[in-house]
Amino acid sequence: MNTSWGRSLFCIVIVLGVTFSPLNGAWGAGPTKIRLHLEWKIGGQHAPLFAAKELGFYRERGLDVEILEGSGSSDTVKLLANGSVEFGYLNALMNIVGRQRGIPIVSLAVVDQKTPVSIISLKESNITQPRDLLGKVIGANPKSTTYQILEGFLLKQGIRKDQLTIAPIGWGVEPLLSKQVQALMAYTNNEPPLILAKTGQVVNEILVSDYGISLYGITLTTTERFLQENSEASKNFVLATLKAWRFAEENPEKVVEVFLKLRPEQERATAMATLKASFKLHHSDATAKGGPGWQTEEGWAQTQDVLQSIGLIQAKVDKLSTVFSNRFLGQ
Repeated sequence: MNTSWGRSLFCIVIVLGVTFSPLNGAWGAGPTKIRLHLEWKIGGQHAPLFAAKELGFYRERGLDVEILEGSGSSDTVKLLANGSVEFGYLNALMNIVGRQRGIPIVSLAVVDQKTPVSIISLKESNITQPRDLLGKVIGANPKSTTYQILEGFLLKQGIRKDQLTIAPIGWGVEPLLSKQVQALMAYTNNEPPLILAKTGQVVNEILVSDYGISLYGITLTTTERFLQENSEASKNFVLATLKAWRFAEENPEKVVEVFLKLRPEQERATAMATLKASFKLHHSDATAKGGPGWQTEEGWAQTQDVLQSIGLIQAKVDKLSTVFSNRFLGQ
């Protein structure tokens, strides 16, 4: 090819905004850009998302996905609302709160079918059930929703707050390891695997979902507008992400290997433990019937009931059918 002619053709292509695909030998639009904003700092629980990007799960569906580190689901909702990102990896609590505040977001899949919130303690404390918390000091961060969930959990169990001590703490597991507190509000796929990887200790856990706190966990969420204007891209993103999670359950070592390649600052043992701890959250009676990510109005109603009982919302969303859609699931 004449070099000057080739450069001219390249410029024409750029101006027209089209690309040539060597895979199919045809002119066509480039991949759809998707910015995915996480709910929190990047960790092993996010490894399948990076694997989907690196192994081509997104690319083969015509997507160019950028994964952005989060600092809380409330920030993710704000970015969705102002159009700064197309998708959010979002705590289901904020799906309800956002809708209740008039923000038109919609969950297209529930990744974590139950909340990961748990109360953890060292084995030596012998705290294995709610009544064992009586007279104990429980560490909880007042800035975290786990603080309000703890209050709802105690109310559900008939435990008065004057029967124990709730100690306000910051982030991290040091207050538990240094025995400043005897129990700690945590996430089952975060702090327990972190402690295991760092110290070799297996902690006791009281999962709040086992004691009447029925909440969905992480969701794949977008806005009504993006969904309406980009239905095919939305479907492809959801299906590629769920494929990545299925692949991760079958190939955790491969997924962590890819994750560490892209995020070398992460520790292998912690990433692996965190990833494997996440698997147990993905399955429920609903997913057994409808497939990965399946969500029900009953599940969202229970989530909303808990939110109202702990004071995070005053009024309920009028139509829960606007909160979620299964249109791309079960395929």
